[in-house]
Amino acid sequence: MAGLGRPGLSRGGVIVSVIGVVVLTIAVGALSVLAYQRTQPTDAGETARPAPTFTFGTDSTATPSSTPAVAPAPGAEERFLSVGASAMWRATAGECGVTAPVIERSGDEGETWADVTPLYQDIAQVRALTSFGGVNATAISDIGDACATTALRTFTDGRFWEPNAEVFATATYAPRTAGTVVVTGADVAAPCPTPWAVRASGTTTVLICDGTAYLWGGNSWQALTTQARAITVDSAGVVVGHVTQDCAGLQLTRFAESETILGCVEGDVAGEVAIDLDGDEVVVWSAAGISRTVSDG
Repeated sequence: MAGLGRPGLSRGGVIVSVIGVVVLTIAVGALSVLAYQRTQPTDAGETARPAPTFTFGTDSTATPSSTPAVAPAPGAEERFLSVGASAMWRATAGECGVTAPVIERSGDEGETWADVTPLYQDIAQVRALTSFGGVNATAISDIGDACATTALRTFTDGRFWEPNAEVFATATYAPRTAGTVVVTGADVAAPCPTPWAVRASGTTTVLICDGTAYLWGGNSWQALTTQARAITVDSAGVVVGHVTQDCAGLQLTRFAESETILGCVEGDVAGEVAIDLDGDEVVVWSAAGISRTVSDG
C-alpha cells in the first residue's frame, strides 16, 4: 500500500488531505444553501430580497455630477422687456398687495431709463408688457386692492396710461389662477401650476414652466428645451435663453424649422433675465444691464 503514495507523503498526510477536502466540500455546500435561501421568500407573502452588490475601486464619499437645479418661477422679480421701433420698455412684475411693480421706458437703446409706472391708476402688478406703434405700449396689469386684471395702454411715451377693454379681450398673459394661461383672451391649461415668461406674437405663444420652455401648438404644449431662464418670440420663431454645459452664462437658441444656436451671453445668470428681439439682434436685460452682443444669424 505504501507504494500507492507519492514519494515523501506519509499515510498521515493522506488522511489530513482527505479531511481537508471533505471540510472544504461541506463549507462550499453550506454557502450555496445560504445563498439560495437569501434569494428565496422567507414567507409566502414576502418579496425576495436582491443579492447584495459591491463596487470595487471607487470612493464611497464621491458625489456624482448632476444637472443644474431647475430655476423656480421668479414671482415678483420677473422681468419683462419689449423693444419697439422708437423706444424700449421694461418692467418688474411686482406682486399685488405685496411688492409694487416698476415700468420704465428708454429712448436711447437702454442707456438711460425713465420711470413711467402709472401709480395714479393704482397699478399693483404687471402680467405682460408689449410695445407697439413706435412710442406706445400696453401693460396687462392688476389694479387696486381687488387686484382686478385689465389692460393699460399709453399713446404718450408712458406719460399717461388708460384702461383699454378691447386690448384686454384678446390679451395673452399668466393670470392669478394657478395652472392656467390666457391665450388671446381664452383660458388654456398650463403645463405646470406656475407658468411664467408668457410671451406672444401673432398666433404664437410661448412660456416657461418648471424650467422648461414650451410652445403652444393650438391644442397642446410642445416642450422646446430645459433649464430655460428667458424666452421671446417673433415671426421667425422662438428664442430661448437657457443654461447649458457649453456656455458659461446664458445660451441663446432659436427654435424654428430647425434648432440654431445664436450665441452665448457670458456671466452670472442666477438672477432674473429677460430677452427680446430687435431686427437681427437679441437684446438681453440682466443684472449687468442691457446688452446686444449676440447676433441673430
